Amino acid sequence: AEERRKLEEKQSDDLIKSKSTGITNVVSGFEKAKGSLPLPAPGPIITKYGEQKARGILAKGITIASRNQAQVVSPFDGNVVFSGPFRGYGNMIIIEHGDGYLSLLSGLETLSVELGQMLLAGEPVGQMPVSGTSELYVEIRKNNQPINPTAWFKL
Repeated sequence: AEERRKLEEKQSDDLIKSKSTGITNVVSGFEKAKGSLPLPAPGPIITKYGEQKARGILAKGITIASRNQAQVVSPFDGNVVFSGPFRGYGNMIIIEHGDGYLSLLSGLETLSVELGQMLLAGEPVGQMPVSGTSELYVEIRKNNQPINPTAWFKL
């Protein structure tokens, strides 16, 4: 019985590891969407990519001042590879779009996606805080390196 349980766990682990690869191959075309992606939440951009922040740190993404309880959506089709609290960023979602592209969304109060979930562009992923500051941080990465997201969104 113990050997069977270990085999089932290994098969489950293998399935989880291979799931992302299969889904990633289905998603493509992110690069072709450059300049036409909708912002994940409505609002003005208050921090631009490369802008100097506190203590001389440069922004690796953009910050959008959204309204309280604003719905946040996936900017493009993809697979959720992370969903949950992350260090000082609050709740974060990382969406893999294929071809080495990722989008990171943080500052959400509630998340409505799960790890491994396949998303379509515009699909709700969470909601901004009910009160206080509602700032959505958005980062796009290519091969795990931050790139300027401004060129990707239709502003």
